[in-house]
Amino acid sequence: MLNQFFSRITTIIVTTTVVSCSLIFPETAQAFKLFSVETDSNSLVSIDSETGQVDVIGTLDFDVNNSINLANIGNQLFAINSQFGVRVDLFEINPFNASTISSVQVTNGGTPILSAEGFTNFENELLIGFSSNGDVLSESLGDLAFDGSITNVRSTSSLNDFDALGGNETTGVFANDTNAVNNTSNFFTVNVNTGGTSFVDSSFPFINDLTVIDNNIFAANASSDLFRFSTSGVLLETINLSQSGTYVGLALNNTDTISVPESSNFLALGMFGLLGIFALKRSKK
Repeated sequence: MLNQFFSRITTIIVTTTVVSCSLIFPETAQAFKLFSVETDSNSLVSIDSETGQVDVIGTLDFDVNNSINLANIGNQLFAINSQFGVRVDLFEINPFNASTISSVQVTNGGTPILSAEGFTNFENELLIGFSSNGDVLSESLGDLAFDGSITNVRSTSSLNDFDALGGNETTGVFANDTNAVNNTSNFFTVNVNTGGTSFVDSSFPFINDLTVIDNNIFAANASSDLFRFSTSGVLLETINLSQSGTYVGLALNNTDTISVPESSNFLALGMFGLLGIFALKRSKK
């Protein structure tokens, strides 16, 4: 009878401890690491999406400009570097030391394109926003092969310029169109099959590149800040980066995703173990 009493008391204490630990020590939301490029130093960096900590990976061995965009497929990191009105190059970059693995000039129908900006990965294929008529506005969307050739071109008249692209299979693809002349910045969803767009919000700040992780949209805008938005275009957070500079291009750093310790679970398991030993000793008396 006494053993049953202590067994019930132990069960109550363990249950209360686990619940209390979960309330006192809630699990921290998962953080991510993002690739970006700091153009003043020509460096590939990794950014902690939670703290804003910037870690330099290495110096790129090609000259970048403020229109460089990044995209990843798994652990492969790609960049398009656009010299407006001159040429656009596709680079594969070593994500561990920033060295160039390969580079090729981007072409459409065998003709070199002169301007491009939006760039992302969707369903393990690269998508590029580019100019199909030789001007500086990236009014067309295309599939970009590793050899630099663009296929399946979709033009859109409802979006002036694909300045930034980002997306995933769950949320779809998003775009930002920044017009510095008219001082406007518009946020759209993109139909990847047709290139058609649907307006979402006009309060988006000027954006250079987007990357979408789960239901978070992270954005860079050539400043020392990182922005986090909801998929409805609501600004959730402005993250101040630990090192000032001009940061452009964003892509998920799959080589070093941060795992946040669930301390509440560890503590609860420890308490459970101690109480279990206590109950065992009482039952033997």
